[in-house]
Amino acid sequence: TDIKTLEEFKLPKEQKIKIPEIAKKIQWIKANGTLNGYYHDFMANATIKSAIGDLYFNNLYFNKKEEELSYKGEFAISELYINKLVDYKDIGKISANGKIIGDKNNIDSAVINISSVVYKNNNISNIKITGDYHHKQFSFSFVSGDPNLKTAINAMIDINSFEKAYTIVANIDTLNL
Repeated sequence: TDIKTLEEFKLPKEQKIKIPEIAKKIQWIKANGTLNGYYHDFMANATIKSAIGDLYFNNLYFNKKEEELSYKGEFAISELYINKLVDYKDIGKISANGKIIGDKNNIDSAVINISSVVYKNNNISNIKITGDYHHKQFSFSFVSGDPNLKTAINAMIDINSFEKAYTIVANIDTLNL
């Protein structure tokens, strides 16, 4: 389906679908898979292909009840051209996979494995990002084994108090970008 077709689709009372500008940059999508449930409680297994890259969701679960919200699932991104989606030309295509588990107030676990990303025309690979967010404290780890970016960064950011607290420990062996 292309953007023009979606924008021309007529809803009840002669209303039309308004497509956000960022979505127009995707140009077209082709989706295949299953979506079981309702808008507030569903499980998705899907492949979404577009002009700027592909997304895959496996056992993506979303549940919203009253004031509660929970989500979990696995995803993959294949050759997604970030620079065609946002106005930041230094980043090119990215391929990655990951898992996330969380609720309305917390991210219990997030893991992203970046198999490749183009930054300033350099292909960088072998990056792992892990993190969580609890009680207004965000902690994460960024580890890269790429020959041009050998680094390990661990951080904790506490936004509970008036004066925010940041703890960052970085070991940068190689930075050649």
